[in-house]
Amino acid sequence: MTESFRAYHPSTSPSALQSKGSVRLGAPDDHAAPMQILDESRGPFRIVSITAHSHSAYSASHIVENHWHAALEVVATLVGHSHHYIDGREYIAQPGDVFVISPYSFHSVIPDITTYVAYPDDTPVAIVLHIGYQYMDYLIPNLASSVFQVRTDDPSLREREAAILRELLHLQNPSVRTVYTHILEGSLTNELLYLLCSTHLQPERAAISTSRHKHIARLQQIIEYTDEHYTERLSQQMVAQKFHFSKEYFARFFKDSTGLTYMDYLSKKRCSLAAQLLTSTDESLTSIAQNCGFSDARGLILHFKKEYHITPHQYRKQQTQHTD
Repeated sequence: MTESFRAYHPSTSPSALQSKGSVRLGAPDDHAAPMQILDESRGPFRIVSITAHSHSAYSASHIVENHWHAALEVVATLVGHSHHYIDGREYIAQPGDVFVISPYSFHSVIPDITTYVAYPDDTPVAIVLHIGYQYMDYLIPNLASSVFQVRTDDPSLREREAAILRELLHLQNPSVRTVYTHILEGSLTNELLYLLCSTHLQPERAAISTSRHKHIARLQQIIEYTDEHYTERLSQQMVAQKFHFSKEYFARFFKDSTGLTYMDYLSKKRCSLAAQLLTSTDESLTSIAQNCGFSDARGLILHFKKEYHITPHQYRKQQTQHTD
């Protein structure tokens, strides 16, 4: 154990955990930010605090879009509610829930709007821990052919899992850190990993594994294609035909897998790019609309206001005032 632990502790990094600090729900800078991948060369773990930010124009649409990564993800919900879509299944997170997301699982999160507005700014909403795949592969036999159960029905186990995450987050406070804090961090994370392996880890049956991987692969292909072409004139019908779906089945498949309709997903991608262009360029709304895949400025305004509850002009003015 000591050898494997040291192998992931470069001398340049005194902490086992790569702390990203506090991420504000609904903060404009966070909405457009890409998912950060755990860099195991800096350490095998990373802890993130998600906090409320009620005054952002993005508060109604801050969604963690579909993504996947090699790291194991453990999420503790502290307050509020959210919908997690994991490998095509929906799970509703409530305060006290701890969800475990297996490596390479396709997942997204849609928080309840009340999560943003019902709590003061910087109220901790959730804690997220990533544990690196290489680190786990060293410790866990047959990891590649196993899957973690998303949650346990044992309330005492959930409480201990959440308590470990809270303690790990507390240790990121500079006022409590010492040169030996990384030892405690490693101990707590390994305890959590032990609990997860003892109660959540199970071998995948071949038939289920094949079906799940096929489902994920198809969804990944659709998402990747959309992310590459969303600035073009895409429609649900066009994408359904490309991937050999009927229009009706495609609509149901995408909504069941992600929690969003395909056109809502497309709109969010386009509006996110529009928000970046509004703040980084002086382009007209007509030009931005065309560059983002909207048919005209009117379409941009309608979708942007639906997403962010503010017009593009108001958003540009607001952001300009913030930078002055």
